[in-house]
Amino acid sequence: MKPEDILKSLGGAVDAGVYRATAVEVTHEDYTSAVEVNTRILRDWAGAEGWIARQSKVFILPREADGPTEGAVLEAELTLGTKTMQLRRLTGKWRATLITEGVGEPCLADDLRVVTVGQGVAIYRRFWVLPDDGAAEVTACRFVKFDEVTP
Repeated sequence: MKPEDILKSLGGAVDAGVYRATAVEVTHEDYTSAVEVNTRILRDWAGAEGWIARQSKVFILPREADGPTEGAVLEAELTLGTKTMQLRRLTGKWRATLITEGVGEPCLADDLRVVTVGQGVAIYRRFWVLPDDGAAEVTACRFVKFDEVTP
């Protein structure tokens, strides 16, 4: 079922203005070297907004872009336009998950506002699919940006 059809079928059950039809593609790439991780973050995601958790501290980008090489990367979420890269440290490797909005599988999307400590609000976009069994599920979630707290 197309996302537009799902919205029509839901009728008044949800605020249709909250959800929008889009598409999402999720791919993964593994790295076994901290040098590879640093190279990818610094080269491919220069100018990104997000955060990098290192052994030394959590760096907020782009504000702290001049110092994010202190200590090994533990996790990160970086966004440029319609793409977000989520990096997680696993046993013996790092997994980079690339989430691209606007291409791939059709879905519905909504935004979630998460209050942070010291950064205001983190906006995350959730991507929903409706499988044949009818149980809506989140298939991906990506960091979009930091925003100010609003009442």
